[in-house]
Amino acid sequence: MPNKPVRAAAEGMPKKSVNHNESRKPQNQKKAAGDSFSGGKTEMNMIASNAAFNDASIVRDPLAPNGPLTSSIDMAALRGLSMKELFDIRDVMHTLGDVISGFCSQPRFFMDESYSYNDAGCMLEDISSWISAYEQAAVNVAKAATPTAPQDVAKRAWTVLAFEADMCDDMCLADLAAMAAAAVRDVEVAKFDERLGRPSRPNQVSA
Repeated sequence: MPNKPVRAAAEGMPKKSVNHNESRKPQNQKKAAGDSFSGGKTEMNMIASNAAFNDASIVRDPLAPNGPLTSSIDMAALRGLSMKELFDIRDVMHTLGDVISGFCSQPRFFMDESYSYNDAGCMLEDISSWISAYEQAAVNVAKAATPTAPQDVAKRAWTVLAFEADMCDDMCLADLAAMAAAAVRDVEVAKFDERLGRPSRPNQVSA
């Protein structure tokens, strides 16, 4: 999935016109394993959009649904999730992204034979980008975590490995194998420390 900032606009803000000469083409390139998601532009856009949404001077579009028209990545909430919950939300986000990417590949979302997205295709691409960013954010939180319980160490490892494996190709297979070996070691060390009541040691699985 393309990993671009979401460009959702708040209600009342002028809609950006689409220049068909610069329409985006489907992005099938996957993010390289180990890349990090800073979310800088996304968060800036969301802050601006939410500020506009809360501005009482903006007239609400009569066709708009109830509630806010923007959605942000709640990093604080992600940091509060357990390792199992991070694993589960990454898994769901990944599946949703695959489904939307499949729809994006359908001819009905292309403008012409050049395979440029039409307006609807661009909207789907934005949704796909946001979901991809959310998945990346969940993985980043898992990478930064230092669980001690063996089951949590294992879930953390599976979260990171599943994400990296999807982004990996033959050129980084050795790196993935090394990460998997480190994950096995982390889990066994956690089990050993738990049996002996020893202080936990840092997890080694990272990207």
